[in-house]
Amino acid sequence: MRPKDPFSRRRSSDNAPFKEGNKIIAIGGFGHHGYEPGRYYTVISVDSSDQTVKAKSNTGSEGGWIKWCDCKKANDIGWDWLKTVLPAEALDLLAAFDGVENLLLREDLRNRLVMQIPALHDKILGALADEEAGLSTPNEDTAASATDSLNELLEFEDLD
Repeated sequence: MRPKDPFSRRRSSDNAPFKEGNKIIAIGGFGHHGYEPGRYYTVISVDSSDQTVKAKSNTGSEGGWIKWCDCKKANDIGWDWLKTVLPAEALDLLAAFDGVENLLLREDLRNRLVMQIPALHDKILGALADEEAGLSTPNEDTAASATDSLNELLEFEDLD
């Protein structure tokens, strides 16, 4: 793709399928523009002269120019919309996570949850000793008791 003239971005984009602020997803032309498939980007500039757009990620990093045919509008429901339609309990649950894609439980909550597992230290050392003693190959009896132990392990106190 040819380098852009800095003044070309001022050309009319009335006939463009994208506008500044639209959310897009790259669907083709990989290796030529730097956008990752499946990720959302926000359009920051439209150039109708060669039918390209430039967008930035939710972290603020700008990608290169991408052809209109290599991207599509994203059906991004967005956090602002979610706040208007979800019940307070669901919003509280989502607030426990970091990020908006591939949600990760916040580290502070993950640590608190692990610390509430009863006798975690003893269970870890016991499992390690069993493994070293050669009990790591499960049969029907040990598999059933392992499931029972796991269920017991997962029954911990509420966070509050």
